[in-house]
Amino acid sequence: MKHLAVLAATAAAVGLLSATAAPADAATGTFIWKLNGQTTELNNPKDGSCHRMPGGASTQVVEYSNKTNRTASVFQGTTSCDSRGPGTVHRVDPRRTGYFSARSEMSVRIWTR
Repeated sequence: MKHLAVLAATAAAVGLLSATAAPADAATGTFIWKLNGQTTELNNPKDGSCHRMPGGASTQVVEYSNKTNRTASVFQGTTSCDSRGPGTVHRVDPRRTGYFSARSEMSVRIWTR
């Protein structure tokens, strides 16, 4: 009888862990940025994905809108989504809209956090 109780408890624990394990593979929603009159949209972007933003090297105002359920990081002054390079990282929380000045190439990464 004790073995059945232990087995049932173990099965319940495994079921709970598998139900709460990994997050989804994609953010739900759209990340939008506007630069030089051009609008770019990422629909349901995959978590951890990196996307180059169109733009140039002159100072410009970027309007962003994170309409996803994930945090996004906009990397400015780097050639990739690697935050170890020189430049600035803008954290864009879910459901936020705003502006920042862009002075160089940019990229955006969607995070699971």
